[in-house]
Amino acid sequence: MTTINRSLIENAGYGVFTTRKYKKGDFVCFYDCEEKQILSLTDFTYSIKLPFNNKCYVGYSNLRTQDGTGQFINDYCMFNLNDDDRDDETGLFKITSTKINNKIKNYIDTSNSYSNVGFTNDITKIFKLYALKDINENEELYLHYGVDYWITNIQLTTDEPLTRLYCLLKNKAIIIKKNKIYLENNIITPEYAMQILQILPNGYIINHFLLGNNKNIDKVKYLVRILL
Repeated sequence: MTTINRSLIENAGYGVFTTRKYKKGDFVCFYDCEEKQILSLTDFTYSIKLPFNNKCYVGYSNLRTQDGTGQFINDYCMFNLNDDDRDDETGLFKITSTKINNKIKNYIDTSNSYSNVGFTNDITKIFKLYALKDINENEELYLHYGVDYWITNIQLTTDEPLTRLYCLLKNKAIIIKKNKIYLENNIITPEYAMQILQILPNGYIINHFLLGNNKNIDKVKYLVRILL
């Protein structure tokens, strides 16, 4: 059994706590959710993408059953970007940045070391969370979200177009091959790519990089190139 109380993590809101001991491998709770398109930041906050089918599921934001508390479990730590992570010369977040990639590794190592519940690879139990180690009574549960989750969170909340582009590139959500732009494996137009990034064809960013006379595909390719 589990219960929802104030998390031990600062500014994390609520968390899920055990009401009894669990042995490694025990079923703890399930992720109470539905297959759904993410339409808001709230949807994303409660979402998971399962590696077995690559579909997205959004957890219910209100408790439905005592065992269905999985969507309220916190990651022990989060990954974020701040001004210290910017490239000294360009002021941008760069895909090849050793500083950022070391920070990502540190997040992964720390989050994994504190996570005490996780999903199984058994496709018949895809929404069930099991103990990754012995868990004591009244212990808070932690689930490793993965860096893709946190980078997508930044992508959805940032107001900087090139930071949004960094996140899309880092998650390999946007790829350019032979003058074609792929978003989540679907071909999109350069105009739609710029719309997603909220970059105006003759706005500040385009004028800053002197791209006003370029074709839209070349504008997008240039912006991708400066983040590599």
